[in-house]
Formats: sequence, structure tokens, C-alpha cells
Amino acid sequence: MYESVVRHRRVGLDLLRSLAIGGVVLSHGMQFLYAHVPWGFWLGHLGSFGVDLFFVLSGFLIGGILIRLGPGLAKGHAVLGFWVRRWLRTIPNYWLFLALNVPFMLFVWRLDVHIGGFFWKFPLFLQNLTGRGPPFFPESWTLSVEEWFYLILPAMLWLGLKFTLRFDRVFLVSAFTLLAVPLCLRLAMSPPALWSVDMRQVVIYRLDACMYGVLAAWLQARMPDSMHRMRYVLLVLGGALVAWTYHSFYTLDLEHSWFARTWLSSLITLGMAALLPWANSIGTISGGMLDRLIRRTALWSYSMYLCNVPFNVALDKFFGAKAQQSTAVAWMVFASYLILTTGTGAFVYAVYERRFLRLRDRIPLCAEVEPA
Repeated sequence: MYESVVRHRRVGLDLLRSLAIGGVVLSHGMQFLYAHVPWGFWLGHLGSFGVDLFFVLSGFLIGGILIRLGPGLAKGHAVLGFWVRRWLRTIPNYWLFLALNVPFMLFVWRLDVHIGGFFWKFPLFLQNLTGRGPPFFPESWTLSVEEWFYLILPAMLWLGLKFTLRFDRVFLVSAFTLLAVPLCLRLAMSPPALWSVDMRQVVIYRLDACMYGVLAAWLQARMPDSMHRMRYVLLVLGGALVAWTYHSFYTLDLEHSWFARTWLSSLITLGMAALLPWANSIGTISGGMLDRLIRRTALWSYSMYLCNVPFNVALDKFFGAKAQQSTAVAWMVFASYLILTTGTGAFVYAVYERRFLRLRDRIPLCAEVEPA
């Protein structure tokens, strides 16, 4: 069933993607167990780090495609083919869950919000472009960051290649720009009222999140032997940086810390990018059931991400109070949340998402663009 989809995948990268969705789901599900598992407090930011890992992985995968296209991106149809391929990968699922979230927000969560933006802001990923997004469909902020990055970077490469066909020069200038501009904007911004929603979840401040993954792809393409030799050193250094930044979430006053506003997010994604050469070198772990489990979890991860918040909110609304009082109920609700999220993710992938993945291969405009 999955062979045609997984033939291009490396299990090391799928392992990171599985860890990313695992961090998101676990951190959200832990709210049912906090009253009974005190140490669960230390897992509370796994979701935030899982999202940043998704950003880096996306950058690495789409960066590899853009680098292989190279000077060919000077042709408008190559850029358009890249965009169409990415849109068929991301937008159908996004629009499906966007539509499903309307009745959920109105009749289950019962948020007192104006959803007029549903008709234009959300479909066009404008809800958190320059400022805090609304509480409606809150997990969509990450898709806005990625979609704007997918739009801007190829456009910059296309424009630069109109002046010179030296792809690496154009690429490095574009990379520096997309790293520097968000940092400068963060340097110039006032201290955020809430660090997470007023800085971390705003597109213009986070366009560099995917760029570290793209740079890792460029280094992998230009210096494959060096990256392979250094993969374990980078793994240790990247892991240490990720661990240190994770700990800083518990020690910094995020709203008032200059370091948190300017450099913290960049260092998180830099640390995660350092894990990629190691992950990219792993073609298989066991060659059997474990590989299949990792690959399938990675394939389901996008749909799992989009459905996990509604299940979390609904279970909390109907069973949250009882879960705080009873350990048995808490674990039952937690298990139900995991089962519903994983099962729905698998189902949506099988009957809906995969159809659009196959459609990409039948569109001539996308023929020159490799799967991602």
C-alpha cells in the first residue's frame, strides 16, 4: 500500500518527523495527566520544539529540491511547478481541516470569536502574517509560516537568477536575507505581551525557521563527504544546543528577555538542523516492523497535527474535570486522545491526503520537480 510513497524516503528523516509529531501530541495530551504525573511538567514544551523540528525538516526537504533544480529555477515554469507541487501537498489537508474547524469552534469549543477571516485570511494564510493570530484554528499558524517561506524563497531565487546564473551565489544571498530580515525585525520589535503568540507564531518573525533546514540541504549537497564524516559530532552538538534551549524555556522570562525575543528561536532551529546529516545517513533501522512504523507515523504526521487540537479540546471539555480528580480517568482520556489522533491521521492520509500526493505525479507542470 505504501511502497510507492516511501521509496524516496529515508527512515532517519522519518524518525525525526515521527519525534516531532510525537512531541506535539504528547505535550498536548499531558494536560490530562499533570495532576497525577508531576514530572510531566517537564514535557510541556515538547510541542513547541516539535513544531520547530517540522520547520527544519520541511526546509531540508524542499531545499534539496530547489538545489537540484539549480539554475533551472530561472525558468518561470520550474518555479510554478515547485509551487503547485507544494500546494498539492499542503493545501488540500489545510482547507479540509479549516472547514471542519468552523462548526467545531462554534458548537463544541464555543469560542466567542469573529470568524469572518475564515473567508479570506485563513485560506490565504494571512491570519498571522504580521501580528497575533485569532484563537480560531490556532494550530494553523505553522502552516502560514511554511507557506510564505515556500512562496518567498523560490521567488527570490528566480529573481536573482535573472541577473546571474551562478546559483550558489544567488542561493547564499537569499539565505542570508531570509536569516537576517526576521532577526532584524525581532531586534526592532517591542517586548511582546505574550512571547509565544506575539513573536513565535508571527510569520514575519519566523521566516528563518525553515531556512536553517535549507542551509543544511545546501551543505549536504555541496559537501556530502564532510557532512557524513561530521554527522556524529554535529548530532552531539545539535542535541546539546536543543537541550540547552529547551531548559531555557524554564529559566527565562520569555516576555521580557532580549535573548528570548531575538536569538532563542534561531538557536533552537540551528540545533535541530545539526541533527539532519546524521538522520539523512540512516536508510534503515531494523529493516522490518520498526521501519514501517516510523515511516507510517511520518506519513500520517501532517493529518495528525491538524486533528490533534480539536480532539484535545473536546476531550477536555467533556472529561477534563473528571480527569483531574481520577488517575484512572486521566489515563483513559489520555489514551483516547492518542488513539483518536493517530487513527484519524491514518484515515485522512489513506482516503484523502494520498490522492493529492498521487495527483502531483500526473501534472506535467510538476514533472521536473521531485517528490517531497
